[in-house]
Amino acid sequence: MRLTSFHITRLLIAMLLFCFKSNAQQLAFHHLTVENGLSQNAVLAIGQDNQGFIWIGTYNGLNKYLPGPDRFKRILSPSNSVITYHCLYEDRKGNIWAGTNAGLYRVNTEKGDKPELVEFAPTGSSGDRGVRAILEDRSGDFWIGTTMGLFRIRKSGNQTETKHFQHNPQDATSISSDFITAIEEDRQGRIWVGTHINGVNQYDSRTGVFKRFTHQPGGKSIINNNIRKLLIDKESRMWIGTQEGISVLDEQGNNLYSFQQNDGDAESLSQNSVY
Repeated sequence: MRLTSFHITRLLIAMLLFCFKSNAQQLAFHHLTVENGLSQNAVLAIGQDNQGFIWIGTYNGLNKYLPGPDRFKRILSPSNSVITYHCLYEDRKGNIWAGTNAGLYRVNTEKGDKPELVEFAPTGSSGDRGVRAILEDRSGDFWIGTTMGLFRIRKSGNQTETKHFQHNPQDATSISSDFITAIEEDRQGRIWVGTHINGVNQYDSRTGVFKRFTHQPGGKSIINNNIRKLLIDKESRMWIGTQEGISVLDEQGNNLYSFQQNDGDAESLSQNSVY
């Protein structure tokens, strides 16, 4: 069973709207804002857990949607400080993980939804701990994408091993950038990593190297290097949301086709920036 990823995308919304349009159904939107108890109107992440609750991450805190007059429960940080929630993820045990500008948090649903800061970086490491992507792979390893590189957390009994992957300008098989924006796993167990300005990386644990996919002017390549979102569909195709549209790769990494906004085509993308 595939784990639930919590990052909402404009791509999925566009596909949903297209389905409704095809069926000629009338859409009805209900707006929920700070007036309904939401901590902030700028929403960065949203999803539903296995209990049916809706979680919303904003620029100013985490919210849990509860049916009823109050609608939202604000989840306070341990220090009650203002925290930006970039991504949310539910692991196979039902734990809620949150990537924030202040690090990685695990929400303890058994203790009143209290967020607990999780130290994942190796002792002695420094730098920005902003977390932008989270994935639990089929082996149970956690992959944490930050603004200072990619981390793999592997647990064995009471032991925890953390590996930090960083860009090395002298090594073409290293990860292409330290600013990680998205993580996915394909059916072969390879880890795909999107970056802020240096394209997509494919990591094969058997070889321990990263294969890079970047935009090549004039060639058949991904449409843009500023990666916002990765999604693998049931046919194992990789959908890549970028600053300049969508690229689709097959399982071997070959570029199949791309989508962009076209003013003359009402059925094209509504906007090129896809999250």
